[in-house]
Amino acid sequence: MHCTSNSRTKCRPCPENHYTQYWNYLESCRYCNVFCEGRERVKQHCSATHNRVCECQPGFYRGSQFCVRHKECGPGYRVSQSGTAETDTECSPCPPGTYSDNHSTDENCQPHVNCSALGKEINVPGTSHHNTLCRRCSREYEVNRDCDEDVADFVFHLNLLVGELQHLQRILSHPDRSKRKSQQQRNVKLLLNEVRENHPERPFLPQLLHVLRTARLAHMEGALKKQLFGSDSYRRVSTAPATW
Repeated sequence: MHCTSNSRTKCRPCPENHYTQYWNYLESCRYCNVFCEGRERVKQHCSATHNRVCECQPGFYRGSQFCVRHKECGPGYRVSQSGTAETDTECSPCPPGTYSDNHSTDENCQPHVNCSALGKEINVPGTSHHNTLCRRCSREYEVNRDCDEDVADFVFHLNLLVGELQHLQRILSHPDRSKRKSQQQRNVKLLLNEVRENHPERPFLPQLLHVLRTARLAHMEGALKKQLFGSDSYRRVSTAPATW
């Protein structure tokens, strides 16, 4: 009730689901007309003094008028600023000596493993996209799982052109070497592992060298021998009979 010449204004509380935020002369309270939908959640409930306030659910931020999922920082990048309900995730490249090999909205880059501190040699140098891989076998090649994994890791991380990768994958996934029908859709690392597991009785390295020669990837063959086995082993392995 408004004031008169002989009485003060009389106020009454707002009913449920209604509010007034400021001092006012309104005859009725305002209705709480904000509703949280979709990817929103209630930040502040409707009260006698405030309308309902919504914010984006965790993992989303307010992009224009809608809640948009926070972007993920890909391999080689770290989260420099975590996303909030109002801002997107910010990414920056991994500093030297660190790496990230997955997509994430909250992870930082991890330091490369120090092979020397472990008393080992480097098999594959680390990059911003993957960790340093240490040797598991000695320069003298042996027919065992550790040496085979070193070989597969080295080939997998070679910086090959797209055409070279496709050619190598076609050779590795030849139907004579596998019972599976979907080999051409597998990546090179899986194919290398499958070749090794399908023929455990055969030395893996001579098989792989034969594949590289068949695929006319001589530079890969030479790099593999030089990197993993040194000059003495180079001559010995290169003359081993191909069991592919």
